Amino acid sequence: MNKIANIIDDNNKGFEVKSNGTKFERETSERIGTVTQQTNNISDEKNSRSNHRKNKESISDMKGDGDLEGRILEKEFTANKNSENYSNNKNGVELYRCDLVYVSSRKKVPITPVESCELQPIVILRDKMGKLWDDDDENPENPVISGLASIHYRWSRGPSRAVCTFHPSQVATLQCATTLRCFCGVGCYKQGFAQLRRFYEVRGMSPISPHPNSHTYGVPCRPFQFNDPDNSLRDRDDAHISLLLKTGLVHISTDQEEWIPVGDQRNYLPVSEDVGHQLKLEVFLVFKSGLDPNSELFEKSLSEARSFSETYSQITTACCVPNLPQAPPRCILNMPNNQMNGVGIHHNTGTAISHSRFKVFSWNVLAEIYASQEAFPHCDAYMLSWSYRKTRIIVEILSHQPDIVCLQEVQTEHFDDFFKPVLQQYGYEGVYKQKTTEIFTSGSGRRKDGKYTMDGCATFYKTNKFIAKENYSLEFSALIKEATHRTLPAEVKNNPAAIKRLLKDNVAVVILLEYRQNDLIGSDSNHSIHNQLTGNSSGVNNRGIVGMSGTNLMVNNVQNQAGVLIPSSNNQIQSDPKKSMNSSTPLQVIIANTHIVANPEANDVKIWQAQTLVSVLEEYLHDCYRRQPVLPGLIICGDFNSTPDSALYRLLATGTCEKTHKDLAMDRYGLLSDLQLGHSMRLRSAYSMAKAMVEGHNPNMLVSSTESLEPVFTNYTPNYLGCLDYVFYTDERLRLGGVLELLDEEALIREAAALQLPDWSLPNPQRPSDHLPLLTEFEWNI
Repeated sequence: MNKIANIIDDNNKGFEVKSNGTKFERETSERIGTVTQQTNNISDEKNSRSNHRKNKESISDMKGDGDLEGRILEKEFTANKNSENYSNNKNGVELYRCDLVYVSSRKKVPITPVESCELQPIVILRDKMGKLWDDDDENPENPVISGLASIHYRWSRGPSRAVCTFHPSQVATLQCATTLRCFCGVGCYKQGFAQLRRFYEVRGMSPISPHPNSHTYGVPCRPFQFNDPDNSLRDRDDAHISLLLKTGLVHISTDQEEWIPVGDQRNYLPVSEDVGHQLKLEVFLVFKSGLDPNSELFEKSLSEARSFSETYSQITTACCVPNLPQAPPRCILNMPNNQMNGVGIHHNTGTAISHSRFKVFSWNVLAEIYASQEAFPHCDAYMLSWSYRKTRIIVEILSHQPDIVCLQEVQTEHFDDFFKPVLQQYGYEGVYKQKTTEIFTSGSGRRKDGKYTMDGCATFYKTNKFIAKENYSLEFSALIKEATHRTLPAEVKNNPAAIKRLLKDNVAVVILLEYRQNDLIGSDSNHSIHNQLTGNSSGVNNRGIVGMSGTNLMVNNVQNQAGVLIPSSNNQIQSDPKKSMNSSTPLQVIIANTHIVANPEANDVKIWQAQTLVSVLEEYLHDCYRRQPVLPGLIICGDFNSTPDSALYRLLATGTCEKTHKDLAMDRYGLLSDLQLGHSMRLRSAYSMAKAMVEGHNPNMLVSSTESLEPVFTNYTPNYLGCLDYVFYTDERLRLGGVLELLDEEALIREAAALQLPDWSLPNPQRPSDHLPLLTEFEWNI
């Protein structure tokens, strides 16, 4: 067993065992950006890219009889490494960066291609003035656009590889002589040795699979047998040895490896033939224009460019893995008193049950800026890349055919370049509000070596079902700042640390939708008001609630909306009998989409934000009621970062919260001492009400104890499991029709086992976020 990377077979003497792993010693970025991919050809995406310091790439260390071209390149690089300019480069243009990802983990491993997920390289040029340019920047000063230089791309597919038993995308460098399993490094070899040790301890009762991961490619071999520890009873495994020779883990000849050209365009879409193979991208910067790509002169120019790091870059990937199908579909749990046949689980057919039903979808989609391997160590890098996840996100959304979509953690450029254009193709319009602070991420040519970005909330609606009448953005920091001047005692207001603690960057999007009825077809579907509720009438710091039209209209804030309003007997919202509904009465619903601060040590801030939200919404309901014949419905959804036993949940679900609650007792800065909590809206939690009705309880009798009926979890990571996401609604105008069933832990374990994953936490290759999406169906309560 201690003979690593060797084959025990007397007939195989003379085989030299080598490492076919390629060393990638390059500087990689330290911050997060975006990787784009083709999304089922549903939209042309203009990709926002970023840039870093210059990659000081070393030439790949090709041992033995590896890539002959690589060895020649190494010699040429050594001979020319002190040259300052490519001999034909009189323009001073050079390759500044070439990579396949904006940022990599601290684990220095190559990117894993995925079948059907487009690879789009990040190529940055630097001109003689030191200015950086993305290769696809359409600015006429771009050296490529101006004709000073041209870039040529070459994609190649490598030979089949022996890959690691535990990491199917990584090329194997070691093989266990006893079990014949292959490993990508010493760490995995030790893990395999531990399995073998347990195998001996239980005397073979726990068999060792030669390749426990079904997506392992390369070298199949015969299972290890407990009664044959020295392989003495086995015949010569010619098929296994032949495959070892082909993959390069063992070699007896000096033939160079064959890399087959597969593309000459900038981007490359891996196909099924690439699965199990490495891919190589070569980028050439040449200064001779008008060359025939098939001519000898063209090849000579590429050969000259290859001699210098300023004009040539090469990237070799890990082994390509197959694209998995979408996660198993879930069903709609139907409520009583609807047009389906009783209570129960019904398959989601994607069609409306009745004309008056509509679906609301809410999901924290995990912004790319938070999707790091440090945060999710159970994920391979490709599982977290935006290029891989975004298609699965959009397919999940569209598979439910929702009428209203509320998303949290939508990165700003992803709203502009992906969600907005893609969902428009399917008949949605939407609004977006970014958080009020930004973070600096990796540099790019067009953004002066860096870019600022942040996530926010996005709300979309089907235009054939709803008309947007008004929408507002809420900046909690501005609203709370104004409210604290009236609410907090002087000693707290004079404490900068306390005030700063409250001023977080969280936001909410509020939109008033009017349901399209037959007699409303002639109404003005373009009527939309974009308001900014920031706590000051001047509209300062208007970061914009941006509609798809790109316009921002400022109107006077509704009186007192900026403050934290306390319900009283004078502002109880009650229906007026004189305002009865009829066939011409417009059906309206207010949709509030929010993402409350995440810090688990900031319960006081969570409560302030929640109270601010319900106070603004309560006043807005009053305003709508004054203008309309009937009270509109209200739906509040999002990621509240609070569990069902929290003060925030208690406040929303019951309209009050006792001062003795544990979250209120932890008031380090005295921010909650004078805050009056409460609202008069009849809010119900959709999922708790659904469970109550299915179990035969009277929902009206469970208002004070619905927390026990919430899902066990909507967020599941290696470090946390809990329910953080909710859909609240008012039942005066809305009746709950159904909810999407949620997963339990056993379902996640079964899915992980089917995928042969070592961990069942989220995200995973089929579920692209660490949160589960929520879907509710409503009917108008007329």
